[in-house]
Amino acid sequence: MDLTFTPDWSIELSSDHPVARRAAAELRDALARLGAHAPPVAAAPAPAPRIALRHGPDGDGFVRAPDGDGLVLRGDGPRGLLYAVFDLLEALGYAWPAPGAAGERRPAAPPAALPGEAVADRPALPVRGLVIGHDHFLDQAEDWILWAARNRLNTIFIHTTIHEPALAACRLARWRARRPALLPLIRALGLRLELGGHHLRDLLPRRLFRERPELFRHDGARRTPDHNLCVSSPEALERLRRAGAAFFRAYPEAEVYHLWPDDLRAGGWCRCPGCADLSPADQAMTAANALAAALAAARP
Repeated sequence: MDLTFTPDWSIELSSDHPVARRAAAELRDALARLGAHAPPVAAAPAPAPRIALRHGPDGDGFVRAPDGDGLVLRGDGPRGLLYAVFDLLEALGYAWPAPGAAGERRPAAPPAALPGEAVADRPALPVRGLVIGHDHFLDQAEDWILWAARNRLNTIFIHTTIHEPALAACRLARWRARRPALLPLIRALGLRLELGGHHLRDLLPRRLFRERPELFRHDGARRTPDHNLCVSSPEALERLRRAGAAFFRAYPEAEVYHLWPDDLRAGGWCRCPGCADLSPADQAMTAANALAAALAAARP
């Protein structure tokens, strides 16, 4: 098959999956940005010459190969198809070393021909993520999210905090304000979403300490509300489960939740008689398992 790129070419797409539709749009628009014609998108079977976009049920791997009617891009899943499109565009001379329009590198001229070599790719790492960890980057998140997909990352982690100053995390309230605009893009690109940060202490409000000091950690001398909690307290774990369930209901968009304890050299955990034999790792796991039980009940 002659792969000379002429105005006769079209893009064949029979899938109605939103990520597959996005893949077709990315290919068409990128060719148009080069000054080439924007191939129409047609359902299968499209007449030759055409670029056929196909995908299986799931996965990030893809193949690209010429056939008798033009060129075939097939992803293991819809996201794999999107990566196949970006790989083809890179073969034509595109690159995205930085986010935004200014970070796009384009070839000098429209392609004279499409690449004829067969390519197969499958990522070695199943999860490849970008952490968005400041309000500044959250305000620019559309550019960063597209940059992540173009560079074959498959996960966006919004690292959040409710504390000030938010030096290395986005304010949770800022994520709530931005998510109506960002979630459609994340879903259109087929990306996974992770959310959270050092929120474990927030799930047991510190204002309870005056009335219920036994819920909080013992530092070896006294009860204190400064970090984490007492994991040998059934009431503390029950409150943790209830607050965790409320968090999961408030942020149903995430696939993975991060509810970390405080980062402290000495652990910041409890040394009361019930917890004294538990290492910081044991106490952290006890809290995590309580939250996992709440998640299983809230989102089975």
